Amino acid sequence: MPGAAQQPTTARAAAEQRYQIGQMERVLEGAVEHGLTVTRDRVQALIQMPADLLVSADLLVSDNAHARGFRLEGYGVFFDVTVPSFDTSTTWSLRTLDQNDLGLDSALRTLQTHIKTAGDPNLEQALKRV
Repeated sequence: MPGAAQQPTTARAAAEQRYQIGQMERVLEGAVEHGLTVTRDRVQALIQMPADLLVSADLLVSDNAHARGFRLEGYGVFFDVTVPSFDTSTTWSLRTLDQNDLGLDSALRTLQTHIKTAGDPNLEQALKRV
């Protein structure tokens, strides 16, 4: 009965391969998430605008990272990794306008100070929408 003894070994080997592929998927997803965090921090540092003027949606990541491993017989394992993208258009627009010496940053700070002093929640919401 050599076939019966080989069957559990093959099943165990297949289960071990699935486990290892799953572990590598998590490692790749974690690496992508870390890269996105580092990139987001660098973009915020580059923009050099106060955090309270940045709307949290400006640096929104479109989706989570996903990795899927596929065993290709005779070749090894292929990993398909989905890397999400950023939406930084508003932030970059504000930064570009401010680089053109239009004084956007100081104008926004002045408006923000005035609106906080006024204490009008409608004005605060309007500034956030702008």
